[in-house]
Amino acid sequence: MPREIPTTCPLCDQPAWYLQVDLRRKHFKCAACTEFVIWREVEARITARAESTRRSFSDAARATTDPDHIYVISGRLTESPPLIDLEGSCQLRIMALAEPPNTHIGWRSTAKSQDI
Repeated sequence: MPREIPTTCPLCDQPAWYLQVDLRRKHFKCAACTEFVIWREVEARITARAESTRRSFSDAARATTDPDHIYVISGRLTESPPLIDLEGSCQLRIMALAEPPNTHIGWRSTAKSQDI
């Protein structure tokens, strides 16, 4: 059984915990932000973003109220300059927590996407 790991939420800096979905993704639960999945590469970069950016992702996670969906924060590699653009989308829970068909950072579900 996966172990819940206590930590600080990368979106709001409040106490939270996460489960490791796979080597690339974490499933967070936070009293303030509710529940979301974040790619490890993105997590390392989102904490350096402005508070307003992090708050917008937190707001979007809280707005995902359908129990069949979960908010997923992923990244998209850009070529010039080489950066990772942050993306968020509401995805079907079963698809978001399943092993992706390939594991490059830009993998996205086609389920009910709402980029911010």
